[in-house]
Amino acid sequence: MAVVAGVDGCRTGWFVVLTDTACPEDLRWKRVDRFSEVLCGADAPQIIAIDVPIGLLSAARRGSRTCDQKARATLRAPRASSVFPPPVRGAINQRDYAAACAANRASSPANIGISSQCFGIVPKIREIDDLMSPELEDRVWEIHPELCFWKMAGGHPMRHNKSKSAGREERLACLVAHGLTAITNAFGERPSGVQKDDILDAAAACWTALRIHAGEAKGISGAEERDDKGLRMEMWV
Repeated sequence: MAVVAGVDGCRTGWFVVLTDTACPEDLRWKRVDRFSEVLCGADAPQIIAIDVPIGLLSAARRGSRTCDQKARATLRAPRASSVFPPPVRGAINQRDYAAACAANRASSPANIGISSQCFGIVPKIREIDDLMSPELEDRVWEIHPELCFWKMAGGHPMRHNKSKSAGREERLACLVAHGLTAITNAFGERPSGVQKDDILDAAAACWTALRIHAGEAKGISGAEERDDKGLRMEMWV
């Protein structure tokens, strides 16, 4: 038996959904302030699937990492827009949007900035990048929730935006169909700063963590692309 977890960033830290491989329908959840609490806590998972870019380019390029390009092509419009280009590593230590954009643009002749949405999660990206090493890659795996739901739905992207009730119902139906029915109880037990879509995304990540543990998950790009720290740049589904 092993403990696996799905993790999604929330306004007040990270929302974590955990389960045991011996009884995957038995879910539990918590909010933590720092990702290090997931790595080192008493219930530390063997496999952690997290919705945050791991492995960053040093020079910006059109379309960003190969896995980002492949994920957009897989999800198609309108869900492809949920896969935004991560910043280059030189931009994640900038503390304001203008400086981060300038650092991203200066990284290559392509002169590519970053979106305000991307800058909003730069602290999360920086937190993970500060902790990650190639030695941790057997435990910590990058996922994208929309790819998880695409896989659950038999290769069909979600039709509705997750911020809408129809989108939440659509995604919850996928989770229930794959045995994660207990996650419905989390909606009534939401910690401060945790939104319903955070719960859904973390649960989808947990489902993929189960697939990773079972050896069933595949990299979306199929490319062996690594960054300057030696970290793989790949999303797993």
